[in-house]
Amino acid sequence: DRELRYLVASKRWLQDYRLTDRDIIGKCHYDVFPEIRANRDWLDIHRRCLAGAVEKREEDRFPRADGTEDWLRWEVRPWYDDAGEIGGIIMFTEVVTKRKKAEEAVRIGEERLELALNGADLGLWDIDIAAARVAVNARCAEIFGFSLKTVPTDVNVWRSLVNPTDLPALSDHLWEHMAKQRPNLDMEFRIYTRIGRPLWVQLRGKVVEWDSGGVPRRITGTLLDITARKAAE
Repeated sequence: DRELRYLVASKRWLQDYRLTDRDIIGKCHYDVFPEIRANRDWLDIHRRCLAGAVEKREEDRFPRADGTEDWLRWEVRPWYDDAGEIGGIIMFTEVVTKRKKAEEAVRIGEERLELALNGADLGLWDIDIAAARVAVNARCAEIFGFSLKTVPTDVNVWRSLVNPTDLPALSDHLWEHMAKQRPNLDMEFRIYTRIGRPLWVQLRGKVVEWDSGGVPRRITGTLLDITARKAAE
């Protein structure tokens, strides 16, 4: 109602906020969630919605009084009585904490991978075989003389940068792996950069996704510039 006292609450609301052992009907929202009283942002949202506003957020951090933290997706809107007056507000919420933690874990994993690749001076490449599209990280683009803004995605462009003398052996190596005759890709060959500079590189990788019929869909791996090592040899 207008005093933020609960008139009704769904079972999902009680479960999400760990309130199944409490009778919250008639109690003030701020007494059920005392941590809200200290949050000026939420108090202002409730005030604006009681004045007729509709507000929502796709992600909102909710630090709890017990020291835990939830992430919410929510919408708050007024409800009207028979006389057309605002009688209070309705809160729709979804606790998205698990999704947020999963996304954070992925982000941290990607950051650690990028650090490891940078430390080893490795380029990362990923090929969508069906679409004939290539995605690379900054180091892989740099080896070929591209920036991430100018890097090509067409697999045929990348194939054209392989030294023609080495291309047949590379193609055979790749097809043998996709036919499951080789467990992994591991080959050294020559390329030309965007401006025609010759380099030696080492490519390693494997198919990481197959369709239901056993046809490879995605292949990924690393690329290392070994020109200096080849010169030394």
